[in-house]
Formats: sequence, C-alpha cells, structure tokens
Amino acid sequence: MGCKVSYDDRENIIELALTGAVSEADLNEAAKVWTRMTRDHGCGVLLVDASTQEEAPSMMELYERPKLYAAELDRSFRVVFVMSHSPQVREAAIFWGTVCRNRGWSVHMFEKREEAMEWLKAVNSSD
Repeated sequence: MGCKVSYDDRENIIELALTGAVSEADLNEAAKVWTRMTRDHGCGVLLVDASTQEEAPSMMELYERPKLYAAELDRSFRVVFVMSHSPQVREAAIFWGTVCRNRGWSVHMFEKREEAMEWLKAVNSSD
C-alpha cells in the first residue's frame, strides 16, 4: 500500500503519507481511516505528503474523489498538500486540487513540508 495515515496530537493534524505507486484502492482504504480519525480527534486538517509519490490514480478517479468527501466532512475541513517531484503526480495533484477548490473545499499546495507546516501554524494561531 502506498498510503500511511497517522495522527499528530501535538499539532492536531492527520497526516496521509503517499509513497511510490498509489492506487484508487489505496486511497479508498486510507480515506476510511483518516475520515474516522477526523471524528475521533475532532481534527479539521489533513496534511497530505506526496513528496515521495511516483504514480497517481487516473484523472477520472481524482475528479470523482471530492464527491466522496461530502458524505463525511463539512466544507470547513482543510487539506494541505505537499507536492511530489514526479511531473505526472504533480499534474494529477494540481488537477485534483482544482477540482476540490471548485467544489468548495479548502486545499492548499506547497512545495515543501516545512512550508506547509508554517502555513498551518499561522492559520491555526489566527483561528
């Protein structure tokens, strides 16, 4: 599986690490875990670290994926995405992020994990 889900209680964020080839089945299984964690921990932030992801699911799968979020989450949920170095995965991530934003989700893309964490800390301190 190319997905690992964890909860950081110090930062109150859920992290989804994507590595290597990530399939639709991987994302579906990981989504079950991280959406449950949002309820269990009252967490409204998902940090997706795709920096080592090498392959992405199809564009059609990525287009449909945000519809699945609506059943589990409200639109105040934030996704912070750390980009891959793979051109194919970057293109897929940008497409997915655009689809999410067009459907009302808060998705922010960053080149480095440190930048994503700095942004999260700034936003969380202003809330």
